[in-house]
Amino acid sequence: QDLSTNVLRVSKVSEGQQDTEHDLSQVLKETISEITILTPKSIKVESDIAPGILVEGFDKQDLQVVLYNLLTNAFQAIDTRPGNVTIRLKKADAELQKRSIVTKDKEFAVLSITDDGPGIAEGLDSNDLFDPFFTTKGSNGSGLGLFVVSSIADKYDWQIKLDRAQKGLTVCINIPLQKS
Repeated sequence: QDLSTNVLRVSKVSEGQQDTEHDLSQVLKETISEITILTPKSIKVESDIAPGILVEGFDKQDLQVVLYNLLTNAFQAIDTRPGNVTIRLKKADAELQKRSIVTKDKEFAVLSITDDGPGIAEGLDSNDLFDPFFTTKGSNGSGLGLFVVSSIADKYDWQIKLDRAQKGLTVCINIPLQKS
């Protein structure tokens, strides 16, 4: 049942359920409070959510699935040792807007999830992580988590970027703001 729900979620079939706009800040706060119940005791989850960020419409459950998969990956990366995960939401700086012709007329919110786990192994191509059934967790992973995340992002024209510049990993999702 979960698999078929996810297949429908990433396809265009459920697209009619999305609202025209969302206060992303509020939806994110609600989602975090629901999901952090599943947080292992050794991991501290912090959030820094800018208020009142209105974005183009999406299905709230899609955001929950994205956040659940990214947090699950962060928790698994940290494993049993004490660790930290930070969830941030802010408006993008002007630099992001200027990067391409496609983005120059749009404004974005940036949702980021940062963990202090071991990060992505050297020599591993970040693009492979979004392929279906690709996993670095052996029999403990299905290889569908990031594939589902990227499929949902594609559905709404959200942009995903992995930042391995620091210890751990930061996943950034650029979400178009509502047109004023």
